[in-house]
Amino acid sequence: MLDGSHRTTALTLTGCKIRVVIYQTDSDIIEAKRLVATGQILKSGTLEDSLEENCEELYRHFKEKPYFMTVEQKAAKMVREKILPKNMRESYRLK
Repeated sequence: MLDGSHRTTALTLTGCKIRVVIYQTDSDIIEAKRLVATGQILKSGTLEDSLEENCEELYRHFKEKPYFMTVEQKAAKMVREKILPKNMRESYRLK
């Protein structure tokens, strides 16, 4: 996931599903912009770049952090390390 924003963590902590869009071509990015306009998906910084530019961003990210964590794993880590406020941690543990 290119735009692993805090929104994805919040959705995970509250047990909500995360909608995703897979870009295979620049046309997919154009289509995603239309989905944002209709409220079907949330706005993302990835919509401002071409597919190639998004791939370059991923390359830079994994060069700096050569590991992958799912949003669920990241949320669990934030709970374990007490990065999140206590009420959010407790809510997550209850789900």
